[in-house]
This record gives sequence, structure tokens and C-alpha cells, in this order.
Amino acid sequence: MLLFYTLELVFSIITIMVFIFKSTNGCINLKHFVITVTLIIIPLYFLLVYLDVPFILTPIVSYTIPLFSINNLTKKRIIYLVTLLQAIVFSITSITILVESFFIQDTIYNSIVDLLIILIILAIVVCLRKEYMYEKINSFLVFIPIGLKILIIFSFYMISFLSADLSYIPKTEFTNHIWYYVLECTFILSLIAFCIIYPLLISSFTSKNYYKKISEIANEQSKQQFEYYNNLVNKEQSLREFRHDYKNQLIVLEAYLKKEDIESARNYIVKSFDLLNETSGIQTGNYILDVLITEKQQKAGSISVEFKGKMTSKFVEPIDICTIFGNALDNAIEACQKIDASDQRIIRISIQESINTLHICISNPVKSKVNIVNNNILTTKEDNTNHGLGLFSIKKVAKKYKGKVAITCDDVFSLSILLINSKKI
Repeated sequence: MLLFYTLELVFSIITIMVFIFKSTNGCINLKHFVITVTLIIIPLYFLLVYLDVPFILTPIVSYTIPLFSINNLTKKRIIYLVTLLQAIVFSITSITILVESFFIQDTIYNSIVDLLIILIILAIVVCLRKEYMYEKINSFLVFIPIGLKILIIFSFYMISFLSADLSYIPKTEFTNHIWYYVLECTFILSLIAFCIIYPLLISSFTSKNYYKKISEIANEQSKQQFEYYNNLVNKEQSLREFRHDYKNQLIVLEAYLKKEDIESARNYIVKSFDLLNETSGIQTGNYILDVLITEKQQKAGSISVEFKGKMTSKFVEPIDICTIFGNALDNAIEACQKIDASDQRIIRISIQESINTLHICISNPVKSKVNIVNNNILTTKEDNTNHGLGLFSIKKVAKKYKGKVAITCDDVFSLSILLINSKKI
């Protein structure tokens, strides 16, 4: 029995570490891992075996090793992920043993079942692609309300306890009654229903919250575009009036010069140029993008926006243009506001087009180097629902167009987005 328990413990540790590594941006600190196992876990293992309570080690190890050995993740997220995985493993194991109890009562088989289940789960975690696991777990953590997250874990543990209670009750005259087997069958059927309903519920919440967030972003950007459009119309009207009355303006200027009022003439010319410059704006080749960049630049104040290239491709939908540039520019502006030197607050946008592709690069200076792991930004803030939504939304758009997103950071943070017009390929 001790052998089975030891093997199960070892494979449980491996499963937890692989699960966290593949489903998050965390990375394993090998040095801390070795120190934790050598100085804490192994001595504690022999002590608990000597006291004949080795089972106490399971919850200790499950949390101790990840908390001391995983970098770039908050303790809160590590604890939740470990608890979630443990809840799933316990519930699957308990259900399997409950079904097995119909036929076999020897506890040695329960130990074998425990070991086999953890090996199967480990094999599944190892075989799944890191990108797939990260996307699914990140969606779950970002879009599922905290109350539902807690309810999910609580439900899994309730299943485990109820299954264990039913499976470990000794076979007596009391439990041999037909109603006891009916109770077991009813409970198992309820679990099957639970396993069907819960994924659907989680999927529904994820999709609902995701599209709600995207809708909020799109609505806000559309509102900003509408406001700027009204301002743009007013400025264009002013410019048309200025051009229409150009002859009269020259008469006024001539009058100033005849009176040798050079200062008034100079001020008049400056105001005229200000009006012309105010209505010129950035010309990208795409009206929606013109509006969005100009609006962001006005709100950015002293932050400059430099644009290079043209965007004449029509295959990218307006809502996707807003999602990409709205989120990217908001992040870039926020980063530039932290830069002390005003002459360095420059956001550079570059667009390159080919027959079937559109390549967008947006770069900005950063006050300190951004920590990037597996093409994702690690935050120094506490995790919350909205964290990472901007980059997540941009990646969703890139995926829609069969493209990709790459981020790099040295002294400058660079966001590179490739979109492909698959309809022409």
C-alpha cells in the first residue's frame, strides 16, 4: 500500500506541475523545486510514514511545491489552479471507486485505481498542446465569475465526499437492501448529468462574458468615433467657410499690412495655419482608422503618434480594426504616460500590405522592461477579470484572419500583428 501511495504522490506532483506550466505563463524554477523537495518534502515524508499518517502529505505537497517552485504567477492563482485540479482528480477517483464497489471490495484495488487515474490524467495533460490549454484555462479564469469558480470547486469536492461515503460503507445487511443500490445508481446518474450540464454552463458563461466584454469595447470605440466624426464635420465646415471667404481674408491681411500692423498680420496667419493643421489629421487610407488614431492622439496630449504606410485592404472588418488599434493604442498611451522625458513619448505605427496579407506593427517606449513569457505579458498587478482582455481580444481577431500576434520588448515594446485574407488564397 505504501508503494502505491508513494507512486501516486510522485505522479500527482508531476501532474500538478505540468498542468500549471502548460495552462499559464508560469515557469518552473528548478533550483527552488530541488530545494523544496530535498529540505521539506522528503524529510516530512519519512516523518509521516513513521507516524503512520502518510496521507496528510498529499495536501501539503500539492500546494507547497507549486507555491515555492512556480515563478511569474500570483499565489492566489496557483492556489486556485491546484485546488481545481485536485477537485477534478478526487471526484473522478471517487466516482470510479464507487462504480468499482459494486463488484470489488478489496482496498488494494482502490489504490490501483487511484494510481491509474492519476497516470491517465497526467498522460492527457502531457499530450494536450500548451497553446490549447493556455487559451482554455485563461478564458475560464478571465470570463467566469468568481462565485461560479468557487461553486465549481465546491461541487467537485461534494461529489468526491458523497462518492467516497457511498463506496466505503461496509457491505452489511443494511446496505444490501435494494433501495441502497437504487440510491447508488441514482447518484451515479446524477453525476453523469452533472458532467454534461457543468461544461455547457461554463461554456455559456465564457461565451456570454467574452462577447459582452468585446461588445462593451466596440460600443465605447464606436461612441468615440461618432463624437470625433461630429467634430471632424464641424472642422471641415469651418475649413470650407475659410476657403469660401478666402478673398475676404486676403483683404483683411492686406489691410493689416497697409497699416504696417505686422504683429496682427502675423497672428492672423498663425491662426489660419492652425485651422488648416487642425483639420488635416492622419491619413492612413482607411477612414475608420483615421478617425480612431486621430481621436486617440488628441486624448494622448503630449504623446506623438507617427504613422507609416497605407491601409487600403478591405478584408478587415471595421469592428476588428477598432479592436486591434483601440486596445493597442490604449496600452501604448498608458505606457508612454509613464515616461518622464516628453520627447521620448512617441508611438509608432507601421502598416505593410501585400496581395493577401496585412502586417501591423505598433511600438512604444517603456519605462521598464515588460516581462514576456510564451508570447504573453506578465503583470505585476493582482489578477482580475479585465486583466489581459486587450491582448486576448487582439489575438482573437488575428486568429479569425488565420494570422498571428507576436510581442517583444527591449527598450521599446513592439506588438506585431499579421492578418491574412484567406478568401483570396
